[in-house]
Amino acid sequence: MESTEKMKAWKQKLLDAKSLQGESGGLLWQRVTLLAEIYHDDEFRADHGGADEFRAAEILDSHIADTCATFLELENVLREFPERAQWQDTPLKKLLAQVVEKHREARQAAKPELPERRSATVKELDQAVKDKKQSAARAEFLDSEVKSKESRIVELERENRELRQRLSEATVRIRELEESPSREVVAA
Repeated sequence: MESTEKMKAWKQKLLDAKSLQGESGGLLWQRVTLLAEIYHDDEFRADHGGADEFRAAEILDSHIADTCATFLELENVLREFPERAQWQDTPLKKLLAQVVEKHREARQAAKPELPERRSATVKELDQAVKDKKQSAARAEFLDSEVKSKESRIVELERENRELRQRLSEATVRIRELEESPSREVVAA
């Protein structure tokens, strides 16, 4: 009879532990719900120097340090399992695993199909090297042409200034000559 009572005692303790686990999950849901509201509050971010998403999450991590997850991980769990009962009935480890698996599947589905990778032949590599050398030589030639043209532009601009100066001087001399015969006629 005594062993039956002991068994009942451990069974009761196991039931108590299970009940506490559910309460714990419900309390964690409540805590994460409050932290999520804070996380999305502009005033909270402003009070923390305009914290960006990651800095704000980092600040909130300290309020769930007793769990095995970061705030952002728990917020993802909350998005997938928004009901308190879900947190009470399912261990956090399983909730996290389901969220991680769902995100993995979504990433796999969104992953673009990559073309089949193939190796280049030696001939293709030789041609690519040859093309690269030709392109480099062409670029070097064009660079020297540009420099040559730039120096020619500088030279032409200098010549243009000189010709303008000479034209100006010639114009002044022509005016002087035009006025000169009329002065001689006036003097005679």
